[in-house]
Amino acid sequence: MGDIVKVWVLEVDKQRRRVSLTMIAPGTQRTIGRRPAKPEEKPAQEAPRRPPERRPPERRPPRRGPPERGRARPPAPSGPPKPPPKPKPKKPLTPLTDEMKKGKAPLRTFGDLMQFYELKHAPPPPPPPPEEPKPAEDEKKDEG
Repeated sequence: MGDIVKVWVLEVDKQRRRVSLTMIAPGTQRTIGRRPAKPEEKPAQEAPRRPPERRPPERRPPRRGPPERGRARPPAPSGPPKPPPKPKPKKPLTPLTDEMKKGKAPLRTFGDLMQFYELKHAPPPPPPPPEEPKPAEDEKKDEG
């Protein structure tokens, strides 16, 4: 990475948006598959090459679950099934401060965020019932 090299464009594939480059100058003869022999050595006689043996791929059964590690599975329990575990008691929620509700203080936990969300999306509380006017003390004395 970072080296500056001189390259030539071999092919442009517009469909795949790729460019094939080479560092071998045009017109240079290339020996395919072998390196040129060193000048002080004689090229060795090559034995005819045989294609490599092709074996069919091994068929393995599909894995199901974690691999067994040499242990036998315990026998299935007999008798009545175990009751499900009791849920852990939840920690009491710390109520949001007025600054948190107004967005002026940061929320500390995801629980705070959930409370904030519920406050914003909860239906507004019903308005309090109108108060009946209290009779003044003077009116009470006149009536009685």
